[in-house]
Amino acid sequence: MKIKLKKIIYTLVICLISFYTTNVFAINECTKEEKSRLQELANNIKIKYDFKLIEDDVDGEVYDVNPIYKLKMLNSDPDLRYEYKFAEESEKKAIRDYEIGDLEVYEGDVIDFYIYSYTNNLCTNQFIKKIRVVLPTYNRFYYFNKEDCLEYSDFKYCQEFMDTGNKSYEEIEDLFTEYKNEKNAKKNDNFIIKYFWYIVGGVLGLGALVFGTIVIVKKVKAKEDL
Repeated sequence: MKIKLKKIIYTLVICLISFYTTNVFAINECTKEEKSRLQELANNIKIKYDFKLIEDDVDGEVYDVNPIYKLKMLNSDPDLRYEYKFAEESEKKAIRDYEIGDLEVYEGDVIDFYIYSYTNNLCTNQFIKKIRVVLPTYNRFYYFNKEDCLEYSDFKYCQEFMDTGNKSYEEIEDLFTEYKNEKNAKKNDNFIIKYFWYIVGGVLGLGALVFGTIVIVKKVKAKEDL
């Protein structure tokens, strides 16, 4: 009797262990479907920025401008978590979606955002995707030459956002003057080429008219003298 009871208890214990183990792995298994779901959530996430210019002036005259950027995350999800680091840094830091707007960022900054799963299964903490945000450098030359840049939009430095590298404002200004002079000279040349025969015809016509007038006047005068 005791042996039978032991066998029954043993069988029950084995069944319970088997049932528990099977269910745990079923819950914790990181399936393809789950990976696909998390990937889709991560793909929906966008990181944008708002932009505004602050003008520095003295007595109402603007002498410089400072671009201000503010980041924001769209379509965040509680099943995901986030880390970030600036390009020049080596360590990543955890951040919540609503904290992204508090990051101190400046023009030219490159920030990488890492997205991980944050679910209660074996997919937890798996890296899913990286989003890189590059904040453009504002072009001061464009700001102070907007009207000219509208007319000469093909000029290399007539873009609102661009890194002008080692070129100083004065150097770009000199290049712009040279560019405008060349452009205007070409316009004049093109005008002459386009309307050359009209101009020649007009000059010849005017010459013929003057010559004819002189001839007629001379004839009239000769008749009067007779």
